[in-house]
Amino acid sequence: MSYQAKVPDKVRKDLKKLSKDIRPAKDIELLGRMYTFSNPIEVKKFILTHDYLINPLFEVHKHIREIFGESVETCLEIHRDPEEDFEGLFIVVKTNLSLSQSLELLDKFDEEWWLDVDYEIRKTLEVDIENML
Repeated sequence: MSYQAKVPDKVRKDLKKLSKDIRPAKDIELLGRMYTFSNPIEVKKFILTHDYLINPLFEVHKHIREIFGESVETCLEIHRDPEEDFEGLFIVVKTNLSLSQSLELLDKFDEEWWLDVDYEIRKTLEVDIENML
């Protein structure tokens, strides 16, 4: 014989909402292990507001490491341009390679993967390089 507890609808809805809230928070915590957040509160808030970027951020990191190398540092920064009414999340790839090598790898990244990413994602999420030399 099995017993099944009846869960009130309100409790079920509250649990469902709570589980939806927990998932992005866990994902952002994982992203924080992969990326440096330039302004953690601002970056986390942006990602929560644009939660459709969470999965692409995991994918982008994987492809950046494949092309730029395992030891490359990646940083998430918010960029704003009030004149253009633009707010976006930038992935900054920090590299010790020469500028020409870094640009070559960025072109390779674009051609092999990034340009195939959905435009709606690319208009909010951008990838750039910062030469650390």
